[in-house]
Amino acid sequence: MRCTRDALVAASVVSTMFACAPASDDAEPTAQDSDRDTQPALAGPRPLFQLPFPCSQQWLAQTYSGHKPNTNSIDLTKAGGGSSGQPIIAASGGLVVRARFESGGGNFVRIDHGNGWQTRYLHMISTPVVREGQQVSQGQLLGHVGSTGDSGAPHLHFEEIQDGTTVRSAFNGQLVTVDVSRPQTLTSFNCGGGGGGGAEDGPGLGIGRDPSEEFDLDGDGRADVCGRGSAGIYCALSSGSDFGPTSLWIAAFSDAGGWSAGPELYSTIRFPDVNGDHRADVCGRGSAGIYCGLGTGSSFGAATLWLPEFSDAGSWSAGPQYYGTIDFPDVNGDGKADVCGRGGPGIYCALSSGSGFAPTTLWRAEFSDAGGWNAGPEYYSTIRFPDVNGDGKADVCGRGGPGVYCALSSGSSFAPAALWLSEFTDAAGWNSGAGYYSTMRFPDINGDGKADICARGASGIRCALSSGTSFAPTALWLSEFTDAGGWNDTPAYYSTIAFADLDGDHRADLCGRGAPGIYCALSSGTRFSSTSLWVASFADTGGWNLGPQYYATIRLTDVNGDGKADVCGRGSPGIYCASSSGSSFGSASVWTSDFSDAGGWAATPAYYGTIRLP
Repeated sequence: MRCTRDALVAASVVSTMFACAPASDDAEPTAQDSDRDTQPALAGPRPLFQLPFPCSQQWLAQTYSGHKPNTNSIDLTKAGGGSSGQPIIAASGGLVVRARFESGGGNFVRIDHGNGWQTRYLHMISTPVVREGQQVSQGQLLGHVGSTGDSGAPHLHFEEIQDGTTVRSAFNGQLVTVDVSRPQTLTSFNCGGGGGGGAEDGPGLGIGRDPSEEFDLDGDGRADVCGRGSAGIYCALSSGSDFGPTSLWIAAFSDAGGWSAGPELYSTIRFPDVNGDHRADVCGRGSAGIYCGLGTGSSFGAATLWLPEFSDAGSWSAGPQYYGTIDFPDVNGDGKADVCGRGGPGIYCALSSGSGFAPTTLWRAEFSDAGGWNAGPEYYSTIRFPDVNGDGKADVCGRGGPGVYCALSSGSSFAPAALWLSEFTDAAGWNSGAGYYSTMRFPDINGDGKADICARGASGIRCALSSGTSFAPTALWLSEFTDAGGWNDTPAYYSTIAFADLDGDHRADLCGRGAPGIYCALSSGTRFSSTSLWVASFADTGGWNLGPQYYATIRLTDVNGDGKADVCGRGSPGIYCASSSGSSFGSASVWTSDFSDAGGWAATPAYYGTIRLP
């Protein structure tokens, strides 16, 4: 029978039999698309495809007898309904070989990923936003869910194609179990870093300086810029008005060394100060453990294995619920960044000696798989290491079903986790989408030296102040950045919400990228002022919404050393920055024409996803 919209929505909220099968839904597109069967034989390894929807969304995958071209094709409807108009993003980077309308598939896109692998996306609501011959990166917007062509209700027909044959799909390295009469609910880890969220920026992706990267490369108080290219780590120093020449600071962490193989490797690269000299170093999780190279102010020294733990053999590559939580906080307050991450049994940490990390120990048995913290990014990706009691030692906090749990650091372990806030709960809907839980951060919004907590809810920004032993009840600090204002529509908006001190008063303020540009609101210590458009750059009209290769690189950091956070991001021509006056940002200009699309930095999150401003 032919599906109605209501039938498909009903199908999306049950996990029993396939509710309906569109009659000839996805009859092969006409002969114009038949050249997909002429791809080279003997395909190479499958790319690390991700679900073609924004990070953390959940979609019901189904198939049925007679599904064309075979039952490995899957139809995807949004869990809970509301499929129509949802953004469709690239499952992996590649070349767009078809972007057009044809009678069977309607508006559709086909991407060639090389080595005999392709993907197809059918029934888009309108003309695809990409063009034939265009290179796209993983997570880049292709179009929106619709019901064009031979389709009876809004959904996405998706295929992974090997040597011209549609094969069983795999997302984030896991084959789906979808079969006739056996649907499967899938969660997207298409988070702008090529794989799941975690304690990195992301998505997830919230902008703002990583707390573990508080020192710049040469110790002059001006944030610099670094990123991982194919040959290793490239960096450029800030002069206060632009970035100087970009050079290869270290040839480790390269493609040849395997660091482009997956997000379990490249997405863990950070620039903490692990030896306490107030210069940023570089560290990342390789298959054998944690590698670090010390900064000299003009380059990084040789990368060595600082810790043979957090390794593939220890299962840290098994999913973003593990590798995505790795961070470099200073948990004992000695001025040297340490390393922590969430494993199956709980939170492991290892202290830095300045030349290596001590063996890891289990600092806290909460936040464990047994406690449900691996169940979804709505839990594990919220884990952070803020200093919530102001003693100079990083603590650990995360959002569980009943609210926000925190555990204080003694310098050698974390105390038992306690429920610091019985808000931001599952019951209140904070697990229902990345537009809510992924915006949770721990800024110091009243300037008392203790990290507080803020997050974007449907009605705006809610915050709660820390007393050092708990969080006070939340209050609505700002009735903007709301669902009604469109901030929940796409990660191009909600994932850019960040907190930094814009006016130099030691209180974290608030910014986010909306369609017209960057909006900001200053903190008074008890609320945020009304937002205003601080800079009209970084706007949708400038293409900053077209993919995470642009919007996910936006950061708030002090590039001129005046104590006020500025704004920078990677656009097609290179890195743009705009300096803060304390009440607005100046005009954005290209501070360096390196890190550009022409230089290949948009090709994959293995490159653009590693750009930081330490």
